[in-house]
Parts: sequence; structure tokens; C-alpha cells
Amino acid sequence: MKKETKKIESQTPVPVESSVEALQGRIAHLEMGNVYLEKLNALVQMQEKLQIKSKCK
Repeated sequence: MKKETKKIESQTPVPVESSVEALQGRIAHLEMGNVYLEKLNALVQMQEKLQIKSKCK
């Protein structure tokens, strides 16, 4: 029979400051993405509105 070996994972404590900073960076990145998507959505809606107006004339 084979012996089962268990891996002992090193449990080094993660500094709280770095994880908080990483999360804040991720939040900032996501907020920038949201702003971009909002502007893109507004642009698409404006183009659709202009196409509708040009078809009616």
C-alpha cells in the first residue's frame, strides 16, 4: 500500500495593508470601467437616436 503524504501549506500571514491596498486598487479599476461603459452606452444611444432622426426626414 502507498503511504499518503499530506502537503503542509505554508500559512504565512498576508499583510492586511497590502490586501486593503489591492482591494482599493481593484475598486478604482472597476469604477473606471463603469465610467467607460456609461460613456460608451451614451454614445451608442446618441448614434441610434441620430439614425432614427435621419430616417424620418
